[in-house]
Amino acid sequence: MDENQLAWFKLKQRLNGNKRSIFFREGEVWWCALGLNVGSEENGKNTNFERPVIILCKFGGNMFLGLPLTSRPRYGRFYYTFRFRSNNSTVILSQLRSLSTKRLMRSMGKVDMKPLTNIKDRAKELLK
Repeated sequence: MDENQLAWFKLKQRLNGNKRSIFFREGEVWWCALGLNVGSEENGKNTNFERPVIILCKFGGNMFLGLPLTSRPRYGRFYYTFRFRSNNSTVILSQLRSLSTKRLMRSMGKVDMKPLTNIKDRAKELLK
């Protein structure tokens, strides 16, 4: 096990034992501990292995469907670029996944209704 894998494993244990309640809503963007992943899956960055994730759909109080964001412009049917906090952000539609709220680190804000509707429509289209 290399140094990064060991660090992620320790953080994942700490996150899993976390008992805090997180209040979140659809359309919010949060820094989320995605961890070290396999192959082409999107990894988290920094010491918390985190990246911004938009909450697409809430499943009760403990799970949600999330889409990771990148600040790098990407194009094609698997991406959707929109303005968030005065910057361009790109949703990586192909990386849609269900996540536990235990992975949520801190809120970054809420996406405007129009881009949120477009993101949901693009995700639905991709899943057809």
